[in-house]
Amino acid sequence: MKDIMKNVMKNKNKIKFLTLVIIIVLFIQSFSTYLTNTKKFSIQAFLRNLVWAYAFHQIYYTKNVLWLFVPILVNVLYNVLVTYMLTYNVTNRKIEPYLTTEYLYNDYFEYIIENEKSLNYYTEGSYGKLLNIDTMDLSDKNVDKIMKWGEEQYNNSFNNLSPVGFNNENINTDYIAHQGQKDKYEWIVQNLNINKNSRVLELGFGKLDLMKYVKNTGAKVVGCNLSIEHVKDAINNGFEAYQVDHKHLKNYIDKLGKFDVIITNGTLEYLRNGDKEDIFDDFMKNINILLNEGGKWYTTTIHSNTWCLDLGAEGMPRTFDLNWYNFYNLALGNEGCYPEIPNGLTKFAKKNNLKVVQQENRWLDYYIFSIIWLISQIKSKKPSIFKHLNAYIAAPNYLESYLCYTPFRNMYYYQPWLWQFVKTNGCVPTLHQWIIFEKIKC
Repeated sequence: MKDIMKNVMKNKNKIKFLTLVIIIVLFIQSFSTYLTNTKKFSIQAFLRNLVWAYAFHQIYYTKNVLWLFVPILVNVLYNVLVTYMLTYNVTNRKIEPYLTTEYLYNDYFEYIIENEKSLNYYTEGSYGKLLNIDTMDLSDKNVDKIMKWGEEQYNNSFNNLSPVGFNNENINTDYIAHQGQKDKYEWIVQNLNINKNSRVLELGFGKLDLMKYVKNTGAKVVGCNLSIEHVKDAINNGFEAYQVDHKHLKNYIDKLGKFDVIITNGTLEYLRNGDKEDIFDDFMKNINILLNEGGKWYTTTIHSNTWCLDLGAEGMPRTFDLNWYNFYNLALGNEGCYPEIPNGLTKFAKKNNLKVVQQENRWLDYYIFSIIWLISQIKSKKPSIFKHLNAYIAAPNYLESYLCYTPFRNMYYYQPWLWQFVKTNGCVPTLHQWIIFEKIKC
């Protein structure tokens, strides 16, 4: 009887201890969430943080620091089994969709931008004229020249060497980052015929640079964005703006009205998030409704080269090489899914009353942008480690986002964001398309 009572008391104490741990973890994560810009509680992060509490408990009693790797491995297994296997094979819907993306844009990017404003840009510009190089020339000779230049600039930045251009002249990366975007904006305005009579919608407007440039033409500009921080900023700058993700655009069609031009500047990759590829078809239906007859939709969209990646059914690499590290952190540190080369996006155009009037492969521009962006981050003052640690506690995949976008010494080929644009063994994992669609007149 005494043994039974001891066991009962022991079990009660374990339950009390477990309850106390849950309450403490819940409090810490809630407080950390409050300190972030996103301020959204994550169930996945909570489960991972409970494993961290257990790991620290085991380290205390066993003195074995290898327990530190357990929470990281558990999160990896959660992402592989739940985010990919379950999502793509069963539900076709993600748990906590776009939460990683919100923490990425509201927190990670905002932290690193604080000390280096040239990091404000989230997508590529046009760099051929600035660097006196033809980014549309995809010959092996030209591509190899650009790849060699990029690797040298990346590695030299860690040794405090000034970046140089293709003719070994010193270059100002802040100027190139800014002017490269302006050259692209000029291309957009000219090729989309934007003028004072145009009504323009940008879906996923970032830091307002493009919206402000277009507004200077006299056009009426409206914006939609997933990030509440960016929406507030747009409204404060006098724009009509709404917090809308691409997937729920149809709910705002009546409020938004009709447009002469619609722009998705590097944001369409976030649309397919655990969904089947026909979600691009649904999105184009909404684009067709929002466009006036003869109106144009311009999108810059990364396309995956599935032949190069050798992807399996769940979208994960079949071969165990550096693809795993890079692909995992790229996929989980962001969200969404790229359409496939060559026509993963354009094949839905005709049935939605749209036709392709211009298409350019701007892969090398995105590669150059990534090099400039990363070396700007290398030379910038690093944000407080407390901010990153706090966001890690709050967010589901903040570590993956951090590893995806943070440059490390001697890690050129293991820099997940950059990797997708690097030609290796005659192959590049992605290509980047600038596409202009036009609504066919009835």
